[in-house]
Amino acid sequence: MPRPPSDAREKIVDATIRLLRRGGLSASGINDVLALSGAPKGSLYYYFPGGKQQMVSAALALYQERIADQFSAAMGGAGRLQNRVARMCLGIEQKMQATQFRESCAVGAVLLDLDEADEALREQCESILEGWAQVLKSHLPEVAAAKRPLAARQLISMIEGAQIMARVTRDPRPLRDIAPSFARVFG
Repeated sequence: MPRPPSDAREKIVDATIRLLRRGGLSASGINDVLALSGAPKGSLYYYFPGGKQQMVSAALALYQERIADQFSAAMGGAGRLQNRVARMCLGIEQKMQATQFRESCAVGAVLLDLDEADEALREQCESILEGWAQVLKSHLPEVAAAKRPLAARQLISMIEGAQIMARVTRDPRPLRDIAPSFARVFG
């Protein structure tokens, strides 16, 4: 039984996210996406007539939603600030460990792989990071209102940096260090 067309699009977007997490734009060529997704080449151009740029943009948009939802789920509810941040970082750690630290944040990987011709993707990544900061800001009631924007941006920076360090060292400690450090400064 043939799959519905939306299934091919989903597979392409999911494969693109995975490849972006693995190696940024350079690891996310059309042939790489097709090989990982199993989708026919015609499907890729049907859903993404703008080619790689449009495909990556769609993948980043979905990734933004997924991570925002994960941040909200981890940071929402009762509990001390340090415990909520630790819960959020544990989710990131588990994803990284599942790939033996070969994959990290798709946005961070893309940003490190951009050149001057990729201004639209840079702007999209900037917007994604700001969107995540807004999500986190809404989950920081312990932090004085005037300091929440800074605290949220600092938490994003800590998460992005810790993922790079964890990936390089293949060790989750940088992610585990975030919660106590963040709570000491902003808790």
